[in-house]
Amino acid sequence: EHLRSFIQQREPRFEPADLREIARGIPRLLGREMQQERITFQLDSGRQPLPIHADRIQIEQIIVNLMQNAIDAIREVPGDHRKIQLRTRATDGMAELSVCDSGAGLPDDATERLFEPFFTTKPNGLGMGLAISRSIIEAHQGRIWVECPTDGTRGSTLCITLPLSPSVAEKGRST
Repeated sequence: EHLRSFIQQREPRFEPADLREIARGIPRLLGREMQQERITFQLDSGRQPLPIHADRIQIEQIIVNLMQNAIDAIREVPGDHRKIQLRTRATDGMAELSVCDSGAGLPDDATERLFEPFFTTKPNGLGMGLAISRSIIEAHQGRIWVECPTDGTRGSTLCITLPLSPSVAEKGRST
């Protein structure tokens, strides 16, 4: 039933969810592909729950899209340098999730246009995944962005933030 919900289009259902738990479920969706591609995967989800009010399925779809983009970016990298880190944490009243890959990185001009509809860096890409992700994240009162290393290292990091449930956001600002 969960898988069926994941692939069907439906109206958003905003409910209490835990971003940390959502992230912890992602390896079961993409684990086989990462194993086939010989990608080292690291999940850093911390110890504290990250309660959010969100459509769990939509958030899962966004994370899968970010992870799939990271896998695609890594395909051409030598085997011992194929790494993806999925990280969650609380910061400034927000739940933050980041996907960091050791792929080739993005061209300089791509970072400004990455979330535009029909813009893609992939030979066969449609350029809709990140544009749709941005719309969904914004509908959840969150933000999505990309960070590229400035120290000459390879890869890129895509980040999203979503508001923590009010009772959690009031307790502490950063963990």
